[in-house]
This record gives sequence, C-alpha cells and structure tokens, in this order.
Amino acid sequence: MARNIEWGCGAANRPTRVSWVSVACFAHTLQLAINDGFALYLNREISAAGKLVGHFNHSTVASKALQKKQEQMGLASHRLIQSCKTRWNSVCEMFDRLVEQRWAVAAVLSDRTVTKLQDARILELKDEYWQLMEETQHVLRALKCATTVISAEKDVSISNECKLHLVQSAEFVSSAPMLSAMLDPRHKHLGFLTPAQRVVANMKLVELGEAVETGQEAIEQAGGHVDDGSANTGAAAATQASAMALLLEEQYSTQLDTGIDTEVNNFLRDTPPPLDCNPTDWWKVNGRRFPRLAKLARQYLCIPAT
Repeated sequence: MARNIEWGCGAANRPTRVSWVSVACFAHTLQLAINDGFALYLNREISAAGKLVGHFNHSTVASKALQKKQEQMGLASHRLIQSCKTRWNSVCEMFDRLVEQRWAVAAVLSDRTVTKLQDARILELKDEYWQLMEETQHVLRALKCATTVISAEKDVSISNECKLHLVQSAEFVSSAPMLSAMLDPRHKHLGFLTPAQRVVANMKLVELGEAVETGQEAIEQAGGHVDDGSANTGAAAATQASAMALLLEEQYSTQLDTGIDTEVNNFLRDTPPPLDCNPTDWWKVNGRRFPRLAKLARQYLCIPAT
C-alpha cells in the first residue's frame, strides 16, 4: 500500500501539478533497520535465548526452582520475558531480564534434581552469547526509547525524527525533517549537527522564509492580534512619528528591522521551551513575534513522523 501511495505521489509530481516530497514512516524504517541488524548479528543469540526462556515459561518445576534461587541470591523475583517476532522491543526486554537473572538461571540449569544433563547442555548459553547480550543492551535500550518517543499518542511531529537519525547525509540537512526540527522551538539549535551543517540548515530556513508573505494576513494566521484602534488615533500617531523623525533625523529612527534574517536570528536567540512542551501551543503564543516562521511552522510541524 505504501508503495502505491508513493508511486501515486510521483505520478502527480510529473505533470507539475504539485511538488510533494515522499517522507518515509520513521517507525517502520527503524523497525526494518533493526530487523536487518538482528538477522546479520543476533539471530543465533535470539534463538538460543528464546529456547531458554521458553523452557522456564513452560516448566512449572523450573519456574519454581528459579524463584527459590532468586530468593537465595537476593535477586528480584521477576519472570523471564519471551521475545515476539512482531515486537522487536521484546528482544531488548528478553536480553535485559536474562542478564539480570543470569546466575539464578545458571544455578537452576546446574541443579540435576531440576534440569537433566541432556537438557542443560542444550539450554545453556555460551559465554560469548552472554557477553554479546550485555554489550548490546545500551544500543537496544536507546532504540527502544526512540521507538517509544516516536509512537507516542501526542506530539509526534516529524521534528522529533532528526535527533533520532543515526546517519545524516548532506541531503538530510536541508530535508523536511530537518526544517521541521529547526521550526520546533525545542530542537531549533540543532546541537546534534556539526557547525557547518547548522549553517547550511539555517541558510535553507532563511531561503524559505524569504518566500513567505508578511503583513496583516500572515500575522493573523500566525495567531497574532491586530489592534482595532480608531482611525483618528492612528493618524495622530503617524503625524507624531513623522514630526519626531523630522526633528531627530534618520539616524534616530525607531523603525525595526523585520527582515527574515533578523527574524530567524531572534528566533534562534530566544530561550527554548522544555522538551515536554507542545510546539504547536508554543507557536500559538509566539506566532506574532515571528510571522514568517510561524507560517512555515504550520506547514512543517503538521507532518507526522509515523
């Protein structure tokens, strides 16, 4: 289905009707990458660990013996977790639990009143398997955390995707996810990029901002408030300002620079909100201060990451 949609978007692009860019589902892409890694490096370990966990989950004798060993060794009374092919996170959970209960499991397997010698030889994991499970714990936990973030019920904008990317190509710096991250007040400083990459990303944002219309309509769309004072008051203020300008000459003019460069610089200098802040709520409050960027934010922050 996804390929059909992507092909349809490509067909729509060819007659120059629209200029849609295909953005892959990040969660699905991450899952495919992790499964490829499992197939290349961890298939044997996952299979062997699954057999070991299955033995304890299906044997009442082994399960009770494990509980006794946990009490004797002062370990937490936790059941072993079986992995599921459709949930790669379960591999991380299975490895974590096995590493936690390693010595209790080994004690049960070495007890001939509980486990037969023939079964123990089949179920016991090699030292290299245990070592590999310990070494991959940090990586799998980080990937599990990334999956949790991207699968949340709220605030799943594509702006959250950039900090989770493990590989950042030159094209990625000016891509939709990166621009969305720049427009997200939480991630705008792009601390995960090199200084040179940040310069390129900022230039791309300025380039897009130059094409955005400004004025009263843009300010209203950005959530700003337009003063509804009387015409006489406005005329008096204009006359007073003109007289002041004539009196103090142009070098004392108080007219603000509203160029896109200034707007981007002011936005980047602004204190970022906490990570649990909803970026759309932030723009509702601050849209009037950055009207061009607010319009871009509405276009990019609405793109879902998954």
